[in-house]
Amino acid sequence: MLPLPGRRRGLLALSAFALLALPSASAADTPPTPDCTYKVAGVCDPLYGSAPATTRTVQVDEEFDLSSGLEPPIPYTQPILPNCGPGSTATCIYWSLGWLVQPSAGPSPVQQLSGCTANTPTCRIRYSPRAIGDAGDFYTPIVASLNRGQTPNTQKAWFIYARPRFRRVGVTGTGGIDYPARNAYAVRGGTNPTYAQCIDGATINATSPTTGYDCVRVAGVRTTGQNPTWSFVLPAQSGTWDLIMDPVQRTESGPTRVAGHRWQTRAVNVTNNDIAQTVAATPRGTLTAAIDLGGPTIQMGTSRIIKVTGTAVGGVVDRAEFVGQVAGKTGSAIDRLDYLDDTKGTLLPGESIVGRMTMKAASFIPGVPTSTVSAKVWWASPTSPFSDTSVNAPPATITVVRDPVPPPPPGAVAPSPSRRSRLPRRRRASPAAWPTSR
Repeated sequence: MLPLPGRRRGLLALSAFALLALPSASAADTPPTPDCTYKVAGVCDPLYGSAPATTRTVQVDEEFDLSSGLEPPIPYTQPILPNCGPGSTATCIYWSLGWLVQPSAGPSPVQQLSGCTANTPTCRIRYSPRAIGDAGDFYTPIVASLNRGQTPNTQKAWFIYARPRFRRVGVTGTGGIDYPARNAYAVRGGTNPTYAQCIDGATINATSPTTGYDCVRVAGVRTTGQNPTWSFVLPAQSGTWDLIMDPVQRTESGPTRVAGHRWQTRAVNVTNNDIAQTVAATPRGTLTAAIDLGGPTIQMGTSRIIKVTGTAVGGVVDRAEFVGQVAGKTGSAIDRLDYLDDTKGTLLPGESIVGRMTMKAASFIPGVPTSTVSAKVWWASPTSPFSDTSVNAPPATITVVRDPVPPPPPGAVAPSPSRRSRLPRRRRASPAAWPTSR
């Protein structure tokens, strides 16, 4: 094939087509009509930029044929001018048919299957764009040109477009600067899969299946001084998905739709556009603390297990724990408080952690028989990876006694101190029975 003049190297066999991005309004159900079939350095080419064109919408990885319908009036091998060549002042020129090629910055989405070469009227291709979301809303122009010598004579062009199979759903937190960026889940509407059934969103690419799963898990991203963000890749036109942001996950076998979330949930309708959402941080809870000494008294020389309870109020509480720390002890009646064990973890409102200690009264001091005891429970503030916040349980008082205090028998009722005891009255004899004097 003859080269084109100047900067145009010619109409060559298919290699890499240009990828022309659609304008921002193109992130829609149908692609717009492009205004130029071929550009050079961003400028519409005067020879090939105005070819009659149609837009052809296909599926990702679809194979199809393009037929130029262009044929020269004489064979390609026959000179257009009959009297040319050796012994003539006329230069021989020929008809030629080529498929216009324009290099692209990345891998071409067009794969040549058959044809697409010089003087071939048809071109069979596979169209395989690999972009996701609005970034995949581009078209690829293909131009077939029938040339008389070096001059285009008749042209036909196509804008090939494949709607992306996935759309991006970006979520940005608000009101939670420097909060942890934990996992979030997109759950298909009408389903309630377990955490173990969720697929990793990082594994989804342009050729991944769009069905066969009802939950996508993504990890959040946080930069110091910023709110966390999450980015989902969800099948286009897949309907409603519920975004469950940083839920309180107990087990992998548990359902994804749980009561506690550290961020607001959102429902999104995934169509053919990328989606941007914001979610606000939910109020974080605190702990209230209480200490149970097991009764008001303890016998000298005995031990007892006491309990310290921390209960969540007002929201989710992270890293709740009792570290065996006594907040305060007055008096010398209790001489030992030893840590025994505790539960810990993340709590929903109304849930509790319990710590246990062993209390020992080794001796009896008549002058100071009582002791007052308190203890701390801890939890993590929203921006801390550690349990850095604490509260004291209200102090509780216990008295050491020398002798055991037996419990009342079952069903017994203690007498009221204000009620007078009634002794049995002796029956008085009648006058007839009185003795007579002699």
